[in-house]
Amino acid sequence: MNDVIGANIARLRKEKNMTQDQLAAAIHKSESTLSKYESGQIAIDVGSLYDIASALGTDMSQFV
Repeated sequence: MNDVIGANIARLRKEKNMTQDQLAAAIHKSESTLSKYESGQIAIDVGSLYDIASALGTDMSQFV
């Protein structure tokens, strides 16, 4: 499930023409952490997922 969510975050981020660094800054996380979210290496807590959705101007349902 982490892989699917991460891939969808990466897809939506790219659609918004944002770099990992820009999105990471918007959610107050490191670029390394965001990269691990996108690759599915670490699980994303609900609060961070909400922050990512907000930064991308979408809702959390787009990630699953």
